[in-house]
Amino acid sequence: CFIFAADSHDLEEKVEREVEAGNLDEESLREARVEQIVLGPHANFNFFFSPLNAKREWGDIDDAYARIYKVTLEEARVCLANELLSIDERRETILDGLRRLPVDVQQKIKETPSFEVTCHLAMTLRESLLKDVHRFANAFLLATRKYEPPGLIGAWCLQTLITWSKVPGKAVEYGLYDVPEGAEVWMHVPVTQDVAVRHGGGTNVHMGVGGQYANAKYGSRMSMGDRIALEVKRAWMEDSLDEIVT
Repeated sequence: CFIFAADSHDLEEKVEREVEAGNLDEESLREARVEQIVLGPHANFNFFFSPLNAKREWGDIDDAYARIYKVTLEEARVCLANELLSIDERRETILDGLRRLPVDVQQKIKETPSFEVTCHLAMTLRESLLKDVHRFANAFLLATRKYEPPGLIGAWCLQTLITWSKVPGKAVEYGLYDVPEGAEVWMHVPVTQDVAVRHGGGTNVHMGVGGQYANAKYGSRMSMGDRIALEVKRAWMEDSLDEIVT
């Protein structure tokens, strides 16, 4: 049972109505949770971490990465081996049908939206935001290796909403331009709502054509399935299967 509310007072009123209607009881309310709606597009960022690539030397690249992001050489190689292969978005029923209706019609039919994932579509991200996605994805990857070794292996997915919000100037790491001194700073803010520690279902959209970022990286068609197969074959040929299985 989904309840949408504008504030806490609105939520309490709607919960009372649902209890009176018999749709909610005390036991279900104990298990309920309140989530903030993040306004912005939803994107599934499909990554692949290669333990084999994390052990290779990257020449000057890993040294430069370690200096820029203030990480160890080992951590730099882990981050460089974390490949963004593709991005997809969800289409959910009946939400996507409802939002195509004019607001006055939505108000008249009073249909509560459901969020059942039904379809996926390929999408790309504004280029200037890619560095931010890599940054928080790499931070999560390093955290899994620290707290749950060996951490993530192979395919995984960040399910993220990207909103537009005011941020304190001191939180901006890459500098500001075209913003008057003392003015409020607004920027894109990724908010990850979930992590799939496996390949996401949306990677099916790239079957036969490859992921948009993977194709650019490898110069040929490379879907998530192709990338998994490549890693397994490489590990077998290098006698390193123990690096990619647990």
